[in-house]
Order: sequence, then C-alpha cells, then structure tokens
Amino acid sequence: MQPDSKNSWSLVLMIIATGIAAALFIGKAPPSLPHIREELGISLFTAGWVASVFHILGAVFGLFAGLLADRLGPEKVIMGSLIVLILGALLGSWANSAELLLFSRVLEGAGYAATFVSAPSLIAINSPPKNRAAAVSLWSSTTPIGMTIALIFAPLMIEVYGWRANWFLTAAIATLFLLIFSSWILPRLTPVPRSNRGSLENIKLVTISPGPWLLAIIFMNYTFQWVTMMVWLPTFGIEERGLSINLTAWITALAIAVNIPGNWFGSWLIHNGISRWLLIFFGTLIMGSTSVFIFSEQLSDGLRFSLVLLFSFSGGVQPAALISGATVHSPTKSHLGATNGFMYQGSQSGSVFGPPIVAAIVTQTGKWESAGWLLFSLTCISLLAVALMRKYEKRIGDKY
Repeated sequence: MQPDSKNSWSLVLMIIATGIAAALFIGKAPPSLPHIREELGISLFTAGWVASVFHILGAVFGLFAGLLADRLGPEKVIMGSLIVLILGALLGSWANSAELLLFSRVLEGAGYAATFVSAPSLIAINSPPKNRAAAVSLWSSTTPIGMTIALIFAPLMIEVYGWRANWFLTAAIATLFLLIFSSWILPRLTPVPRSNRGSLENIKLVTISPGPWLLAIIFMNYTFQWVTMMVWLPTFGIEERGLSINLTAWITALAIAVNIPGNWFGSWLIHNGISRWLLIFFGTLIMGSTSVFIFSEQLSDGLRFSLVLLFSFSGGVQPAALISGATVHSPTKSHLGATNGFMYQGSQSGSVFGPPIVAAIVTQTGKWESAGWLLFSLTCISLLAVALMRKYEKRIGDKY
C-alpha cells in the first residue's frame, strides 16, 4: 500500500522540523566560540574541536547507526537520539573545562548523527514513489535551516544570558520535539522494512558497492569545505577584519541561509529529472573556485562576502543530489539506513577534520589564503568521483 500523498507530506514536514531542531545544536557553537575561548582559556585549535568534535561519532559510527536503524527501526532510533541530545546539552551547560565541554559535544554529536542517518529512511518509506526523490532530498535543508536559526538568535542569548543559555535552550527544544515525535509522528508512520541479516553481512552488502563509497567521498569533501567556511567565518570576521560579534553572526547566518534555497533548488531540479551528477559537478566546481578568492587580501570585504554567498548557494545543490542518491545505491529498501549511515560517515569525516585542519594550516602559514587552496584541492577529488558515479549510475539505473 502506497502512502497517501497529503498525509505523507505532513509527516515529511514534521520529520524535517525534528531534523531542524537537532541542527540547532550545530549552529549554537560558532558564535559562542569567542566567548568560550575567553571564559575557559582555550586555544584556537581547541576551539576548532569544540565545533568539530560534535561530528566525531558520525564520522566513526555513521554506518553502525544506520545498521541500528535498519534493525530496530528508524523511529525508535530518532526518539533515543533526542534523549541523548537533551543530556548532552544539559551537561555542556554545566561544563567548567574544555574536556567536559568536548565530551558533551560528543554526546550531542551522537544524537544528531542518529537522527540524520535514520530520518531519510522514514521519509522515503512514507512518501509516494513520484515524490520520493524530492521528499528525501528536502532533508538536506535541515542542517542549514537549523544552523541559520541558531546563528541569528544565539548572539542575542549570549549578550543577555551568556553562551551557556544556548545550551539550556537547545535542551528545551529537543524535549519539545521528543514529545511531538512520540505523540503525533510515531502513530502515523508507515512501518519501515527491517533487515533480518547479520550486521557483518549488511556492512559487506553496502561497502562492496562502489556507489555508497562515491557518495561518501563527495559528501566528505562538500562538508569539509562548507562546514569549515561557516565555522571560521565569525572568527575571521572578528579577529582579522575587526567586525563586531553581531555583524559577523548576521553575515554568517546569511551565508548559511542561502544554502537553504540551494538545497531546495537542488530538490526541485532532482524532481524535474536533472541528472544527479550534473548538480554535483557544477556545485563542487563553483565552491572550489570561489574558495581561492574568498580569503584573498586583494579583494574588498564586499566582494569576498558576495563570493561566500555564491559558495554556499551553489554548494547547497550537492546534499540534495547526494541524499536522493541513497535510494539508487542502497542494495535494498531494508538497507537504506546503512547506506545513509555510510554516506553520513563520509560527510561527518569532513565536518570533523575540516575546521581543525584549516586552523592548523592557517596557524602554521599565518595566512588564511592557504585555506582557500586546500578547499579547491578537494573539489578536484570530487570532480573525479562525479565522473565515476555518472558511469556507475548509467549501469545500475534506479532500483525502486
């Protein structure tokens, strides 16, 4: 029995709203970093880990989170992940050392990873076939929407109550969505097929296919580029350009916000039959090219910021294309969670290592321009992966 179109879209939107609530946990960190550094006395490098350690569990255990979703059901995993998010935020709000704050970010990262891996399976199964690709690709907008909301309101909370108030607030919001998910979303869901195979066999099925590897590599390069840019944009604006915290927060929020219509544009193009490889090709090419000039001292701040907007918007089409690719490259419907998890593992690897690697390079060279060339080199790798993915998708077609 196919899901009813009207009911499926209400469910999809509520699941997306849950993802947005989880993404607030990412966006609260960048505007808080200068204040955390001052209060806890941590270095720029350690501050980079406060932002990126959030993604460590996704980078290491993304595939296993997907296997858990395939075995237990994504709806149960999402409910558990919301509880972990709440606990992590409360612990972080009480942190009086870098070590405790980093540990709390690992917990938050676990909750976010489980949510991000599990939700696309729910969306795919609860969407009619004609809308499935568009509905699943819309999930890609949850992260930039949540980050934008957090970046807009976090500075206001910091000025009045301090950075710890943002941690309390995100815990309260996660609690609200836990209640909504359990009381409204859960009773209306179409059950997701469970995998009866052993974990090792499921891992083998996913990892022997080149498709999930190509999706993961491209997603890793994308998040490395995009997350690094968004994490360090406030610090770059405050410490290098002498801008105020409010101005840099709004600039960063706008840069993240334009990624959202990029996601939606990518979803619309996918829905209208534009090839996945083509969206990724142009998205990564523009991101890499603009990266070289964004940190250049030869350009005005206005022109640099315009390039940041182009960087973020054009990059936004990539997650929509990549996430919709899971339904093509998953071995079966019951392996959607594992395929999403493997792809997410790649994406979170970029999020984890991007900010600290760029921080180390900038610290070593003393120049932000070196970061631009690093980001461009990742685009070159993605272009090669796109060419291979195009060839492979011609061979396998759309499975279901």
